[in-house]
Amino acid sequence: MNTRTALCLLVLLGSAALAVAADDDSSLSPDKQWRYVCVDDHWPEIHKTSTAQRALDLMGDDRSVPHPDGQEVVWAPDSKRFAFNYGPPTAPHSTYVTTAFYQLRGEEWVLLHSPIDEESSTESFAELAKHLPKGVRPPRLWRADPNRVVFKVRNWTDTDTAILYVYSAGSSNGGGDSPTAFLFTLKFDAEGKSKIVNAQKVPKEEIED
Repeated sequence: MNTRTALCLLVLLGSAALAVAADDDSSLSPDKQWRYVCVDDHWPEIHKTSTAQRALDLMGDDRSVPHPDGQEVVWAPDSKRFAFNYGPPTAPHSTYVTTAFYQLRGEEWVLLHSPIDEESSTESFAELAKHLPKGVRPPRLWRADPNRVVFKVRNWTDTDTAILYVYSAGSSNGGGDSPTAFLFTLKFDAEGKSKIVNAQKVPKEEIED
């Protein structure tokens, strides 16, 4: 193999690697029509890939929270819905993370109501508590210190079903509470309305903090 042939081969291999990386990019929707972009590392948006123009400002819709932490988008298999996991600016030492759901209607992304709306945390915890397995009490932090609770969509099992991971840290003052986590199965109807259809406690050895 001569030098020119070797260089051409390297270029082709590099191009193939980039293509694979692009296909594996979790920011890109499964149908490759949409992409999650965090502009200047501060402003999360959804862009239309064909035009690279902004289709949705993820910090709009009455939340108006700039500079989120740990943000990620989890796409439904058909690219018609996604969950936006993010940590809004909160008090020091807070571990609070929440999620918002969006659905595509025509060419417009709309915010969906969910059982964990940030502005109604008391009602959110009460709704979750109703679905806990029989005999399981809700963690104390759900009432005492919600800023140390994490709501995060792990994945979509199908186009209408999302798995929500809810983690509560242990006591920071020696109260004896240990970390606790649950998985809630959320089912969405055609209009985007969701309901909890299952809940299970995560075994201690499988808890993610």
